[in-house]
Amino acid sequence: MIKLIAVLSRKPGLSAEEFRTHYEQVHVPLILSLVGEHLADYRRNYVDHATVSGGVNAGPGQDPLDFDVITDMRYADRAAFDRAMEVFRDPAQAARVREDELTFVDRDMKRVFLVDEVTGGTAVG
Repeated sequence: MIKLIAVLSRKPGLSAEEFRTHYEQVHVPLILSLVGEHLADYRRNYVDHATVSGGVNAGPGQDPLDFDVITDMRYADRAAFDRAMEVFRDPAQAARVREDELTFVDRDMKRVFLVDEVTGGTAVG
């Protein structure tokens, strides 16, 4: 399994709800139309900003989170991932994604990377 993570922040001036609505109603269908056949799973993990200050993320003097969603795109294997990346590298398709992102994502804050996911294990203690 190949797992790509994107950490995204909303464009200044958008509420968290406006960001989420656009992502779910416009961006997700766009991505699925481009690479849906290559994806094994596509998850969006939205930050509950109400829990950040003094909540589950708390640490003394910790800054508020500077992102709104952690996106998780899973591919069954390297071949599926490579086929999806071919689509995203196509100039016309890349322009479609970029054009949409410019309406709701702070692209200067966008971070995208592959991870090596480890699951399972035993409790310590």
